Amino acid sequence: MATGSETNRLAFLALKDKLTDGNPEALSSWNDSVYFCKWQGITCSLRHMRVSALNLTNQNLEGTIAPALGNFTFLKLLNLSYNGLHGQILKQISRLRQLQYLEIPFWFGSMQQITTLSLGANEFHGIIPPSLGNLSSLEHLSLARNHLDGSIPQPLGGLSNLHKLYLGRNNLSGIIPFSLYNLSRMEELSIDYNHFSGPIPSNIGPAFPNLRYFYAGHNLLMGTIPASLSNFSQMQIFAIYENAFRGLVPTSLGRLQKLHKFEIDK
Repeated sequence: MATGSETNRLAFLALKDKLTDGNPEALSSWNDSVYFCKWQGITCSLRHMRVSALNLTNQNLEGTIAPALGNFTFLKLLNLSYNGLHGQILKQISRLRQLQYLEIPFWFGSMQQITTLSLGANEFHGIIPPSLGNLSSLEHLSLARNHLDGSIPQPLGGLSNLHKLYLGRNNLSGIIPFSLYNLSRMEELSIDYNHFSGPIPSNIGPAFPNLRYFYAGHNLLMGTIPASLSNFSQMQIFAIYENAFRGLVPTSLGRLQKLHKFEIDK
């Protein structure tokens, strides 16, 4: 019967075969000449020698992720960003219950046939990869409730089929890129509980004719509330509490017949 150490070694070799697409020159330190805890990108805990981190960022890997990844149940950090990996996102990642740090690999942007990408309520860190703007068929993108920082990449404004975008409860900042207002099919937009700043454009109304839910509370947004919001004829919930808006609420918002929740302060 294989020991735990031998099981881990074999699992790593299975990972190597898939990640490198069989290229013997890649991950050359992953061989039997040294203990696997000393292999490139691998960190083991000092006390129990459990695999605690796998960091293979920017290694020119061009394969796929093997199911053997799910064997490392003590893994706390997984970083495979800045490679050329492809294939499916493995359900085995859900077995990594102790995972605390996981970046969204930019190669997710190569899955151009995908219509729904739901990565919310996880432990993702780092930035939103601009390559997600390549997902031309995407209709639903959820990155909410993670630890993402940086700004919203401009290329997301090119996702013309996007209906739902959830970015709430992260550490995102900067202004809302103007390209985002090109998404005329948007129905649900959530950017609440971040650090976004700047005004809501005065001509935002015609941009989102189908918008029903807009959550932007608990940010650093400022300026006046645009009267053009009255053009959101489908709007049902509009929540912009805990920001730095000034001035009065436009009376024109009273024309929104479907609006049943308007939150400007809490």
